[in-house]
Amino acid sequence: MTVSACTAAAGGGAPAPAPAPAPAPAAGGGGQGQYASEAEARARYGGDLVVWVNLKSHIYHFAGHRDYGHTKSGAFPATTGR
Repeated sequence: MTVSACTAAAGGGAPAPAPAPAPAPAAGGGGQGQYASEAEARARYGGDLVVWVNLKSHIYHFAGHRDYGHTKSGAFPATTGR
């Protein structure tokens, strides 16, 4: 069976929709599993524990701390709350 015959047999010739893109990494040197906003981190991993990490000093800041979300080089890393 040819590809076009398989496509027709499967019920159509339209390609499958592309998957949704992953959230953008944080600005300031973030990488996989690091998010620019608290909302993105919560949406992806849920839970109550979201921290801000200063990527240069490697210091973690919890919600309520004056540097939480405010250092020049930082991100909300992926956490599971454990």
